Amino acid sequence: MRLRLKEGFKYGILPFLGMLVSMCFCIVCFRLCRKCNCIEFQQVVDIAGEETNATYGRFIFLCLSFCFCTILTVIAAKMLKKNGEEKLMLPWILSTAAGVLLWQCIGESVWHYGLDVIGEDGESCFVNFSRIESIQGLPLLIVVIVLYFIMYGKVSFAYQACLGAFIGNWYGHICMLGSYPFAMAMGTDMDSESWYRLSGAVNGVAFLFIGLYLMFSKKTDKKTKYLASICLFISYGAIVYGAIRGGAE
Repeated sequence: MRLRLKEGFKYGILPFLGMLVSMCFCIVCFRLCRKCNCIEFQQVVDIAGEETNATYGRFIFLCLSFCFCTILTVIAAKMLKKNGEEKLMLPWILSTAAGVLLWQCIGESVWHYGLDVIGEDGESCFVNFSRIESIQGLPLLIVVIVLYFIMYGKVSFAYQACLGAFIGNWYGHICMLGSYPFAMAMGTDMDSESWYRLSGAVNGVAFLFIGLYLMFSKKTDKKTKYLASICLFISYGAIVYGAIRGGAE
């Protein structure tokens, strides 16, 4: 029992804390880069209930985050190939930071920008990229989750960690930002404040239970315990964000 607790803490709780620190660092970089230039160079468009903010600073971060995501994941994969499973913490932090950067690039930045396209009638119109953090991205999220479980254990742990962090951020945003319009369409009479608190609490408790179970179960291996910390990451985000949104409306 003591060994299981020790392994759960070492291979589950500590990776979660490392992931949390790397996420905070990425958020700080994101905010600093956005503030470096706030000039918009594309028109403002309403996408799934939120207006775009296509600034130069955000676009710079979009490009940098994708590049650094690729670099960090490749470095982590090479470290794992060299050291095996003996030293997972540093590759884990690099990979999950890459996953957060990938989310900030695709989930939080790309949809602010668009392209001029030519319609069937020959007229030009401006079309933004899809906002996958809204309910619009739910079908694609389901497909990506299925693909993730299909490739589980078949690719480098670095790629699993990166994509896991990306999916964790994606799910967290959809269950908070995208679920209320769906609930309204289903006929709920709850206001947005109550819904955000309920969604945050339900998701927080559910993923906390799943994460802790996998971390402290004797049936899970070291890598699975690491990946289970993503559940704690989702739980933490749902509870905190639910409390913020639930009290801010």
